[in-house]
Amino acid sequence: MSEEKLTLTQLLGKIGDDNITYQNLDTDFVEFKDGKRGAKITFATGEKIDGARAMLGAGPTQKMGLIIWLDRDHVANVMEGLTPNGEVPDGE
Repeated sequence: MSEEKLTLTQLLGKIGDDNITYQNLDTDFVEFKDGKRGAKITFATGEKIDGARAMLGAGPTQKMGLIIWLDRDHVANVMEGLTPNGEVPDGE
């Protein structure tokens, strides 16, 4: 019997749009450095995060951040199909 893995789309669908926020690292990064292990990006967020709790080993923060990398052309194509108000047209 094969185990099915939960896809990212399924996870986000179960959580629901009303419980998800996202931000664009293109506009919110503070510092960018190339390094031996890859790129290092520092960014600022408006989310309320108790970072001290996590850094002290007292357990996870209330919020969980998740980085998702998207092909810029795919995002542009989706955004071009939205209405002027940023909504998905009827029937899609």
